[in-house]
Amino acid sequence: VAPFSFYLLDINECTSNPCVNGLCRNNAGSFACECSPGSKLDLSGTICVDSMKGTCWLNIQEGRCEVNINGATLKSECCATLGAAWGSPCERCEIDAACPRGYARRKGLSCEDVNECDVFPGVCPNGHCVNTAGSFRCECPEGLTLDGSGRTCV
Repeated sequence: VAPFSFYLLDINECTSNPCVNGLCRNNAGSFACECSPGSKLDLSGTICVDSMKGTCWLNIQEGRCEVNINGATLKSECCATLGAAWGSPCERCEIDAACPRGYARRKGLSCEDVNECDVFPGVCPNGHCVNTAGSFRCECPEGLTLDGSGRTCV
């Protein structure tokens, strides 16, 4: 009688890139998705979504972040719209090539319009913010006009 043997073959599930916006770790018989700081796994366990709010910065001058746009903003919303940098300490925004400007993947896969009027409540000082597809505009009350920034009524 010949000896009987068998082998367990582990399939690397990570080769199919199952993790969206995250890193895949192959485990024996399964896999796990890991998210970067500031994001967490959704209920499916395969999509990392923005979860931490931080400072959104309008511009960077000589390595320093300047002009805090709003107190607390999701990184995806900041970097898809007005922000040049995000967080404290600040880090330069990376543009998500999957979405056009003004749109963000807040819940994982699909690009959604960012409502700048909600995300940045004070974006139109002395005026009224109107959200548009991929952007926004500021409207001034009678007697006031927009300054050069296009955001402040004077």
